[in-house]
Amino acid sequence: MAAPTAKQAPTNGELASPSAARKYKASDLPLPSATRGAIESLAHSFKKEGAYDSIRKQVWDKFEASDYEAQVTKAILEVAEQEIERNPQQLLTLDRRKAAALIDGALERSGVYQKAESVISQLIDVGAIEERIRETRRAEVGEEAAQAEQVRGSKTDEEYAADTEARRAERERLREELRQKELAIEEEKRRIAREERKKEEREREKAELKRQEERDERRRKREQEREERERQRDIEREKRHKEREQRDRERDRDREREPRDRDRDRDRDRDRDRDRDRSRDRDRDRDRRDRDRHRDDRRKEKEAVSAELKEKLSKEEHERLEQEALADLLRESSKTTQKQPELEVDSSLAPPPRKSGPVSAINPIRREHSRVTEGRKLSDAGLKADRGGSVPPEL
Repeated sequence: MAAPTAKQAPTNGELASPSAARKYKASDLPLPSATRGAIESLAHSFKKEGAYDSIRKQVWDKFEASDYEAQVTKAILEVAEQEIERNPQQLLTLDRRKAAALIDGALERSGVYQKAESVISQLIDVGAIEERIRETRRAEVGEEAAQAEQVRGSKTDEEYAADTEARRAERERLREELRQKELAIEEEKRRIAREERKKEEREREKAELKRQEERDERRRKREQEREERERQRDIEREKRHKEREQRDRERDRDREREPRDRDRDRDRDRDRDRDRDRSRDRDRDRDRRDRDRHRDDRRKEKEAVSAELKEKLSKEEHERLEQEALADLLRESSKTTQKQPELEVDSSLAPPPRKSGPVSAINPIRREHSRVTEGRKLSDAGLKADRGGSVPPEL
């Protein structure tokens, strides 16, 4: 393994420049763990074999034999005297260890130690140490591997700089390629995202168009249903209007027909009365011809009775026929117009009120009923007499 090359030491009497390049240790360098382990193993083997102690003894003997020791000692004393003269109270009153630490710092700042290190570095035979360590490495890994390591470690600063620049350029190229790939990937992702957004937008537009069509279809259906309902309502309204007009016309016809019916009934009743009177006259004439005795008396009596009966029967029959005609008219009008208002009956058509006799406290209903029954019997008897031509019974 190649050891770090030592810098050229300054000449005797010169102090090392404070701006000299820093010397790095193996522990300060960013080395792989295998390289670091190999270096530590070589250092341990070098010390274990006794070569380290031998070189240290040689260097110290050379240092004592030369005038370097006196120069270093003189420089240390000068710096110490300067510090005591500059701050005598602090250095002379403090503990010796604290005062020694202060003077040691002043020596470090003045460059005395750097000068001593440079002198000792000149006394060390770096080539012999390197050769000894390379022999140990060749014994461990072999001649070829050790030679390859020596070639890699014997590079100059310019070669290291060029190699470092080449590696940096390669790393930069790789980073640029990676960046371009990342940019291409990002661009592709953006393109895919744009395509996805366009696709989603088209799908949303299609969905919106579909929803709009569905809304329009529902609106058309509602319009059609509304128009159909309006048409049905118009039809029903027209139908009700026609039915109302039909009912009004029928009501008007019924109203117009009622007086005619009443007139026909009255004419028919008058004709019937005239026929009945003529028939009775014929019967009376026939009876007058057939009777031989008491003709005049019987005729007078018969005429008196028949006149009274005629007056009674004609009055009751007239009232009954009017009531039946009125009931028929009311029945027909209630069948044709069930929901029409009740017909107003003319007061002139109503039968005259009957004069009711005193009501019996024991049985009022029976007396009234018997009176009505007797009236009906008399009217029926009169009708039979008129139709059959029979002579009414003598009173």
